[in-house]
Amino acid sequence: AEYMGEDSRTQHLMDPDEFNLLPGALNPFDDFSSVGIQPVIPVSDVGNSSKQISNNEEPHCPFSLGIIDWQPPGDDEIVAVATSNNIIAVACQSCSILIIDGDRHREVEVPRTEKIHKIFLDPVCGAHLIVSMKNGENHYINTQQSRSKPVFVKQKPLIIESVAWDKRGISSSGTGEIFLGSVRGAIYETQIVDGRDKYIKQAYVLPEKSTVLGLEMERFPRDETKLFVMAVTSTSTSMQQYQFVGIGQTSIADMFSEYTTQPSFTEFPGSLNHTQLYFFSKYRGTAQSFAWLTGQGIHHGDLEFHDQMKYDTVTGDCYLLQYPPAESPNASGPVISFSKTDFHFIVLQPTTIVALNQVTEQVVWSQDLQQLGIGTPKGIARNPLSNVAYLYTNREIREIIVEQEDRDMWRVYLQKKDFDTALSHCKSAYQRDKVMCAKADHFFNENKLEMAAQCYAQTSKPFEEVALKLVTQSSRDGLNRDALKTFLQHRLSRLPDHEVTQQTLLCIWLVEIYLNKLNALRDAGQVDQMTAVNEDLESFMEHWKARLDKQTVYQLITSQGNYDVLLFFASLIKDYDTVVKYHIHAKNWNKALQELANQGNVELWYPYSPILMEHVPKELVEKWMVVKNLDSSRLLPSLMRYQHTPGTEHQAIRYLGYCITAGVRDEAVLNYLIALYASLEDDKPLMSFIEQTDPSLYDLKYALRVCLKGGKLRACVRIYMALEMYQEAVELALKEKDLELAKECADGPAGDETLRKKLWLEIAKQVVEMADHQKAIEFVKESQLLKIDDILPFFPDFVCIDLFKDQICDSLQDYTQQINSLKKDMDEATQNADQIRTDINELRNRFAFLSMNQKCDLSGQPVLGKPFYCFPCNHVFLQDCLVKEVYPYLSKDQQTVVNQCTQALAHTTDDHANTMSHHQLQQFKVKLDDLVANECPLCGTIMINSINASLDDDDPSWTITKPRAVVAAK
Repeated sequence: AEYMGEDSRTQHLMDPDEFNLLPGALNPFDDFSSVGIQPVIPVSDVGNSSKQISNNEEPHCPFSLGIIDWQPPGDDEIVAVATSNNIIAVACQSCSILIIDGDRHREVEVPRTEKIHKIFLDPVCGAHLIVSMKNGENHYINTQQSRSKPVFVKQKPLIIESVAWDKRGISSSGTGEIFLGSVRGAIYETQIVDGRDKYIKQAYVLPEKSTVLGLEMERFPRDETKLFVMAVTSTSTSMQQYQFVGIGQTSIADMFSEYTTQPSFTEFPGSLNHTQLYFFSKYRGTAQSFAWLTGQGIHHGDLEFHDQMKYDTVTGDCYLLQYPPAESPNASGPVISFSKTDFHFIVLQPTTIVALNQVTEQVVWSQDLQQLGIGTPKGIARNPLSNVAYLYTNREIREIIVEQEDRDMWRVYLQKKDFDTALSHCKSAYQRDKVMCAKADHFFNENKLEMAAQCYAQTSKPFEEVALKLVTQSSRDGLNRDALKTFLQHRLSRLPDHEVTQQTLLCIWLVEIYLNKLNALRDAGQVDQMTAVNEDLESFMEHWKARLDKQTVYQLITSQGNYDVLLFFASLIKDYDTVVKYHIHAKNWNKALQELANQGNVELWYPYSPILMEHVPKELVEKWMVVKNLDSSRLLPSLMRYQHTPGTEHQAIRYLGYCITAGVRDEAVLNYLIALYASLEDDKPLMSFIEQTDPSLYDLKYALRVCLKGGKLRACVRIYMALEMYQEAVELALKEKDLELAKECADGPAGDETLRKKLWLEIAKQVVEMADHQKAIEFVKESQLLKIDDILPFFPDFVCIDLFKDQICDSLQDYTQQINSLKKDMDEATQNADQIRTDINELRNRFAFLSMNQKCDLSGQPVLGKPFYCFPCNHVFLQDCLVKEVYPYLSKDQQTVVNQCTQALAHTTDDHANTMSHHQLQQFKVKLDDLVANECPLCGTIMINSINASLDDDDPSWTITKPRAVVAAK
């Protein structure tokens, strides 16, 4: 009820027991929330392109009569009317021809030798008018001119009953080749150019010389030299229709040359002396149909141009539209004239004009002409280029207005169950919906459920009503649910993109139907059909993957055990986690590895690599080495699960070595690689790695620990050296009896000569203990730090000293040279000290000459009589001025000392001076001199630093004042 809504009209149809669902299948009437879909809308709204389609059409009659504002003058009457290309030609009893061209009226007179019999206007441009008189004379009028010309004088008398125009030959200057049908049964060929008949000749004579009441001509569309001519005649008891097919070589009359014997014809009972024959075409193309007014009705049909030859017929399916019966209220006597529109025939009777539907043959419009009082009906003139036709009487012309005559044709074809044609004539959503509903019901009643489903999906019928009908019918007839699937698919395709929830509901239901069908085919052993259905399901999933809820689809698939579909769907939505997990669960290690390699998410490698490392280590490492952006440190747990088989390549070392070569510098990776190297029997890989790798990249203490545990002492020596534990390195190297390695370790502390000497002594002790005195002597020379006296304590007391005589002499000589060098240095130091004392004494006696009027270079005051300073640059400053000048450039501590000194020196004349010793006063003077007289303030660094000093803001002389305004006197 939550999904169905509150519409009682449909609730009684919803019986879930009518569904034969497989175990685990998704019941459309269950609560969808159990599979992860929340109810949002009623099912009756799912897939409906329009919930309610109303009919806003009003009753409409497509036919009416419009008034033409013209009447013949006085007592004159209309004899005949012809129209083409919006031009109307009116023949009056007074032998005047009125040409109506829009708002322009032009009257043309013909000789009044006899009354006008008929007029014929060309069907293309309406420029050529042929007037046939009852006495056999004929006249030609160009509708753009105002005079007539006699024509066909050579065949006089020639009463023309019909004209067949060659539409492709008509131009503004000439008629082209045309056929004329006479009252004596003869057919003439002629051509009028510039108002004169170029020639006229007899082309053919019909049997019994019956009047050619109707004549039409058309060229074959694929061969313009081949012509088709239809002629109709009438006798006192019957009417005949002749068809001619031939080739017009030099002229169109040549087509009759092959008809040497009597042509075949179609005969109809009844007689009608004023019959009419028309060809009909669309868009001025080749004629497609014809209509002929006979005594029994309107004979009409299709024209089919193929490869017909002489004596062949061109007409296809033909029909006879009978006139309204005599007892019908619409019947008013024999037929006078007729016209044809796209869907109706307009029939003129003595007192009535009616319109008959071509399909139903029913009267759809009838107009009593007597009530209009427009005179005696004479005929209907039809414009061959459009559906425009004119009813004319002896006094008036009325336009037969046709408006939306096809509006109700959809209903007509619907009643005849011609659904496709009905759809082509639908103008509104309501009409299309009615037709599709009827078409769907028709297929449903004939048990063509899939075709019915396609149609139902395009209607506004409630979703649940159609779904239940299809499911119920399928269950009753023992059929499958293909019809329901078709219906759901079509409804799904018609949903707008924003209806995401509705699309999801339909998609899940369709998946459930597909899965049920696959299970049924599997049980029946129909493998070929299973393949087709599976391909269809995969195509559906691929198209609608964005609307398929992953968890719901997984639940449906797993409940029915179709794991091939599960793998396809997971791969389709790029859920490689599920795909890999399935293959691992099935122990398809290589497939799982291949799926990992095909996907682009590196995060999936980390959780599944440990188990794959146990079963396919070599293949896994090969894939790792191809994948980019793998974090080798996160793969360490996988590498730790690797079990190396003796005699094979160590895959963990192989991968980590590849990582190091690729530039990986992760400490954990390098640490684990060292641990793996330490576990090998061969020391070479470990030693090579330690010697070639920067020690700062891995944990030296950890490496030392694993190497000690693995007994890799030579590697430990290298690590001790990297840790700058040279003492331990030398001891371990000596323990391994590797003197060369110990020597290398002893040279390690390059900046610490004391430690180096100590290490070399350790090695020397080991060498001496080996009781090889000659090697010990060579070792001393090699060390460049030790002397023979350094290693003598290591020798036993009983060793003969003669073995080291040369080395001892060399050592004593070196000591003598060192003593002499030190003595020389001492002498030079004494001379330097004496020179310094001399310079100091000279500085004390240095003097300068000052004039009596010497002034301070800072204040300009005389310097004599006050304490002052004189610099080598000859600048002289009073003490107070110099202190004041230098004071700002001193630090705070220096300024404090200056203040103390100036205060102490200022009291030298006071009683306080008696309390200060001469030595204290001298110290204050020295301190003050060191601070303020260190350099000349005008020549030293103080002057240079003053460049960056700002101007004194407190000095009023630097103040910029705003100028005062000066007011001029008036």
